[in-house]
Amino acid sequence: MLKWTILIYFLINIFFNNWIYALPNSTIINREGIKLLPAIVKNGKVFIQPFDGVNKEKFFYLLGNDGKMYDLEIKIKDVKEYKDINWGYGDNKAILLVGKLPQLPNGYLVASGDRSKSILKWYQAEIIDQKEKDFESETYISKDDSYGLKKQIIYNISATIRDKLYFASYRKLKIDQQSCDPKSYKETIGIIIGDGTGKAILNSFTDCDGQPKGIKNNYFPIGPILGTLEIKDKFKKEIWIVTEGQGYEVTGIAFIQYFPYSSFNKNRYNFISTDGL
Repeated sequence: MLKWTILIYFLINIFFNNWIYALPNSTIINREGIKLLPAIVKNGKVFIQPFDGVNKEKFFYLLGNDGKMYDLEIKIKDVKEYKDINWGYGDNKAILLVGKLPQLPNGYLVASGDRSKSILKWYQAEIIDQKEKDFESETYISKDDSYGLKKQIIYNISATIRDKLYFASYRKLKIDQQSCDPKSYKETIGIIIGDGTGKAILNSFTDCDGQPKGIKNNYFPIGPILGTLEIKDKFKKEIWIVTEGQGYEVTGIAFIQYFPYSSFNKNRYNFISTDGL
């Protein structure tokens, strides 16, 4: 058992280290050379993690939760540890950015690249309903096939998506601890269509221990929805759902391209890792 645990841990680290500061699989973003970076905003200051070439980049923009983009510049180029910053698992190293305004709104992402302002638009998710049950109990919000619904958050993002979005967590009604079903737990990003029915856009599974099995096929770190990112140029428009990325011993931000009525394709998913064990 220990051998398999070590092997899974090793594979996960390889998998996620290749995703650090990955961009959404967007032809527009990749053509324009734009980077999307997780951000922490504290007291009007913006913190990002370092990346190759960060000190050569001249254009930084905070995607504010008020729907506006704010010009930023590097205040302190050196990577420092900040006691009130935590990317996850105790990592507090960052580069400090400041804006032209003394007060900045909250935000989750910073974009770098001179065309970011003309191509990107951010819409924050508005929570309109939230329900949750204790995961250790045998009570559920509802039951669907072999799963019980333990948590559901419903969102409205009317500016870009007509349907309501939801994030949900499920637990199998019967979990065999000995065989450790690789689909014991399920998390879902989906839409609620006109009649109130939920339709999954992406399902992510873990086993009875909360660990991923079959990583490439059915494990995608996701979490509650933060908002949507609209990417648009003269000829094309893309919408990406942006969520917290909560996975097995890893944290970050996930991007899921919005194609609600077609089958999911893993090329429509990207993960930016901020930290992991």
